Amino acid sequence: MGDFEIDSKQLEAESWSRIVDGKFLKQQKKDVVKRQEVIYELMQTEFHHIRTLKIMSDVYSRGMMTDLLFEQQMVEKLFPCLDELIGIHSQFFQRILERKKESVVDKSEKNFLIKRIGDVLVNQFSGENAERLKKTYGKFCGQHNQSVNYFKDLYTKDKRFQAFVKKKMSSSVVRRLGIPECILLVTQRITKYPVLFQRILQCTKDNEAEQEDLTQSLNLVKDVIGAVDSKVASYEKKVRLNEIYTKTDSKSIMRMKSGQMFAKEDLKRKKLVRDGSVFLKSAAGRLKGKAQLTCV
Repeated sequence: MGDFEIDSKQLEAESWSRIVDGKFLKQQKKDVVKRQEVIYELMQTEFHHIRTLKIMSDVYSRGMMTDLLFEQQMVEKLFPCLDELIGIHSQFFQRILERKKESVVDKSEKNFLIKRIGDVLVNQFSGENAERLKKTYGKFCGQHNQSVNYFKDLYTKDKRFQAFVKKKMSSSVVRRLGIPECILLVTQRITKYPVLFQRILQCTKDNEAEQEDLTQSLNLVKDVIGAVDSKVASYEKKVRLNEIYTKTDSKSIMRMKSGQMFAKEDLKRKKLVRDGSVFLKSAAGRLKGKAQLTCV
């Protein structure tokens, strides 16, 4: 994580106001200061997100393969799409840092004023980049519960794995950030962008092009989140259908209204439409009870 930690030096301060010179800060309007603070928060939180991904990759994933000799397939059950996620967010973070460097005022090492960020955000959440986000987060978030359950199973049954996790969590690099916590933080990241983008937009005055880009980026990220939610729901239905298939008696067979026979193997060719409780009502509209309904 050496090269990555170099970038952290630029983000050690709590806020943008703590970085720039006091004289330079006093020259700025209140809206300008607020805008820079939110952009700085975006930079900081993006850095923290990549740091979490790096801990998952460089500490946990690599350690599981070198120290415990786990196979790649086992590691990927815990951390799916990890390399893709690191690539996506590292590229985004570097673009933001480049914009920061371009925004230095009077060749100062400390003072910077980012006047355009909307175009960077639009680029990250549109076209090919958007499709990569939808695909990787759809898979990662879709496997969230399975990954956490797999971790719990390993932690309970494998003493070597348990000792490995405890040792890594005690290191200064990891800062007691466990595997389930890492997984949860990653699944939550894209849900944080809309609020940040909205706050930047609210603080952006007298710049129509920037306002248009920020509005577009806000719509784009919401579209990405919607697509990820859809992929997660679809993935969860596949998992549930597989559970139903596993629990179904191999000898069970039924005749449908059409006269066609339906057997266990037919479930593999079906999609789960609905699985949950339905409430039964009488003709008078009173509740008679509820039943479990599974539609394929």
